[in-house]
Amino acid sequence: MKVDTTKILKNLKGDDMQILTSETKDGKSVPKQEPMILREVITNLLNMEDQENRLTPEKKSKAWQIMKKLWDGNGEKVELTVDDRAFINERAKIFYPTMTCGVIGDALEEKVDKGKE
Repeated sequence: MKVDTTKILKNLKGDDMQILTSETKDGKSVPKQEPMILREVITNLLNMEDQENRLTPEKKSKAWQIMKKLWDGNGEKVELTVDDRAFINERAKIFYPTMTCGVIGDALEEKVDKGKE
């Protein structure tokens, strides 16, 4: 299935979801809000590990192949297999809160509430 991975994730009200990042101004780190873009969220997600949720070498390879697909797409829709999407959703359920998991899952299945787009 082809997925638009450059889309900005939306909350339940249809507003852009935001992530807190930082930028450097005058030599100081300053907090900054940025929209959550699907491929950036997935890339960060696939890089996440903790003591209880380590990726095996095989799963690291799989994560890398998915990341390459996301960024080789040049802004076009990216072909993600059922297995790719299941792997992403599995990792999202471990590391992200409920709403973010749901939004990622819906975006991977191209589910959009009518009237919101």
